[in-house]
Amino acid sequence: MTAKKSKVPLPKIPQSKNNHAHSWSLIAEISKPVNYKVLHGKKDKNENTSGKLKASVHKWICAIVLPEFHAMDATATGDHIKKQQYVPTCHALKLHTTGNGVREDNDGSDSEEYCNFYIGADGPNDSTSEEAKNIWDQITREFPLFPELHRIFVAHSNVTPIAVTTGVGPHGKKTLHLQPVDKPQVEFTASQSAQIQTLQDALNHAQAQTTMEGDTLGLSQDPLGFAEKGPKPSSITQENLAKAKEHIQKVSKKHTIEDTLLDIQKRLLLTLLIRTNLEAVNAHAHQEMNLKTCEILLAEFKEGI
Repeated sequence: MTAKKSKVPLPKIPQSKNNHAHSWSLIAEISKPVNYKVLHGKKDKNENTSGKLKASVHKWICAIVLPEFHAMDATATGDHIKKQQYVPTCHALKLHTTGNGVREDNDGSDSEEYCNFYIGADGPNDSTSEEAKNIWDQITREFPLFPELHRIFVAHSNVTPIAVTTGVGPHGKKTLHLQPVDKPQVEFTASQSAQIQTLQDALNHAQAQTTMEGDTLGLSQDPLGFAEKGPKPSSITQENLAKAKEHIQKVSKKHTIEDTLLDIQKRLLLTLLIRTNLEAVNAHAHQEMNLKTCEILLAEFKEGI
């Protein structure tokens, strides 16, 4: 029985040689759509998936970036490429600090934690705090490749999770939001907007009617027993009234809820009437067809066919 051939350990790969030339080549290969789709998922939901395996892509990349090491041991070099993609995670943890961003529910069983700051794919901007900028600059000095890797990985949930939820413990379940939470925007369809407007108009109309009735009731009652005073003489002339009438425009009647229900009822009755007429016409046509068939059969019987 032949002895199993032992693997030769790979020599140390020079990461910082020639100003991180190997690392920059690695980033360039990972960023290619054909490789990124396999390693970190599709950027576009309409994009077709690939049947390639991640291990085969790692070997393909190492054959381009590190051909001399790939010739020694393709599998070990591919594993090295795989590990290098997660180096930025150690530095990114410095940006995932949490402070006062804890919000507990009313029962105190669950809590949500938010990072003190979130930095987008393009790096710090004018809205970024000085503390976050200082941490970013420190990471960049220690790891010059971090900004480019941050741009590639930060916005993709299959690389940087949107949130991480821990199991239930002494302090309840906790959820850490690693990506900023967008406020949900409620959008209504045209039909929903029309219904809401109809309800609002009906409420306004009912409120106006209640106010007018209350004013009329208050004027008709005189609990103190004062004598009613006659109206003051008006200073408006007939000419002014005539001019005002010319500029008055008729206001169209508002469509109330009762009108909407009445329209729906009319449509239902019309649909039912049309359906009933169609059924009657079809039944009459079917009856005539049966009668003609019987007449033909009777004629054939008389002829001895």
